[in-house]
Amino acid sequence: MRTLCLVLPLLVAGCIRPGQEPAPLERQTFVAVYADLEATLWKTTRGTSDTIALGRAADSIFAEHHVTRAQYLATLQWYDEDLGRWKGFYDEAGKILEERSRTELMTVHGSP
Repeated sequence: MRTLCLVLPLLVAGCIRPGQEPAPLERQTFVAVYADLEATLWKTTRGTSDTIALGRAADSIFAEHHVTRAQYLATLQWYDEDLGRWKGFYDEAGKILEERSRTELMTVHGSP
């Protein structure tokens, strides 16, 4: 998972054009996009290491949330400018991922 956290910004940065930087995403949107990217790219990397496939998977998440790579990267940069902004971020994203995992397990194994 740490590798994915390091690779994720690089994959996202792949197709950004220079120009005016967009405003950062709202925190709730950023957390949701991040969690979806983590889950989707983790599943995708289990099946392939093709960076084009990984980029397409990331693009589908951005489209689903109606955000662009540029917006996502601007948000990463904005958070990095003041590390206090990250406080609680990974807890929020982790809760989403844990809930998603529980839901998927219940779907596969049936409700208790």
